[in-house]
Amino acid sequence: MQSVIVNIRNERVKQACGFVFSATMTTYQEFVRVTKARHADGKLTTAEKDEALQYAYRKAIEIARTKGIDLLKVVGKDFILAKVQEYVGSSKANALTKSVIRPLFDSAQSAPSV
Repeated sequence: MQSVIVNIRNERVKQACGFVFSATMTTYQEFVRVTKARHADGKLTTAEKDEALQYAYRKAIEIARTKGIDLLKVVGKDFILAKVQEYVGSSKANALTKSVIRPLFDSAQSAPSV
C-alpha cells in the first residue's frame, strides 16, 4: 500500500515539474524575450529577473489549475520557485554550450593537426 502512495506522489511531482517547465518556457517567450529586446545590452535588470520569476510562478499555478490541480497543495511555493530557477539555470548552461563551447569544440575537431 505504501508503494502505491509513493508512486502516486512521484507521479504528481513529475506532473508538477512539467507544469513548471511549461511555465518557464512560456515566461521566456512572453516576458523575457520581449523585455530583453528593449535593452541595448539584451539583458534583464535585477528587478526584471524577479518579475520573470514571479511571472513563471503564477503561470505554473495557472497551467496546473486548467488541469484541475492545485499546484500549491501538491508541491508548494518553494518547490515551484526552486524548479523555475533550476530550469532557467539549465537553459543558460545549454545556451552557453551551444553558442560558445560547442563551436570551439567543432573548430578544434576540424583544425589540421600539427
